[in-house]
Amino acid sequence: MLFSVLLPVYVAVARKINPALVMADSLVLLALGSTVQSGVLMYLPMFAIGVALAHAWPRLSSWAAAINGSRLGWMAWGAALIVSATLTLSTWMLNPLNLGLGALTLPLILVGVVGLIPVSAFSPLARWMLSSRPLVWLGTLSFSLYLTHEPIVVAFGHLLPTHPKLAAVLAVCCAFPLAWVFHKTVEKPSHRLAQRVAGRKSPALESDTRNETLDSRPKP
Repeated sequence: MLFSVLLPVYVAVARKINPALVMADSLVLLALGSTVQSGVLMYLPMFAIGVALAHAWPRLSSWAAAINGSRLGWMAWGAALIVSATLTLSTWMLNPLNLGLGALTLPLILVGVVGLIPVSAFSPLARWMLSSRPLVWLGTLSFSLYLTHEPIVVAFGHLLPTHPKLAAVLAVCCAFPLAWVFHKTVEKPSHRLAQRVAGRKSPALESDTRNETLDSRPKP
């Protein structure tokens, strides 16, 4: 709840401060939160980074266009993918070394995740692969699934404590239909209401029509 209430504050701040500075400060707070095990300091900076990334998106689009116009663009995207994917594995790579860097692994993971977002959005090959119908459908439901899956998993865990595998299968079978219903009845109408209040149409809302326009998706 606190995260959602503070989201408008993040948006207001992102318009006033350089997105790179917002991200850097958020990573410092994230490292501090990871050190002292503070949920607020660990998760609020993640929301701030997301807002900063959205604010920087036009600039990232320009950079991506320049990369795609280069003959070595595929190498740049490949390098970005390798570096970002490696950073997401920081916990498993650094912890066994006993270097005392446990608090830094979460910021490194987040940097890797943030790096994967423009790769997925702008790399022609990645866009082509991620435009398959099953992945588009999963992406459409992802936020609703995130919001609704936990009560289902917990419920089946309590109902079938001695059959965890069966509980997991049943939870998956129930989670996706519920997420679809939630998306159609709550998430999508909420987006439309928000855009009516804002007085403009959001490109994010138009993503729901991607299943009907996959024939025009970019080819590698």
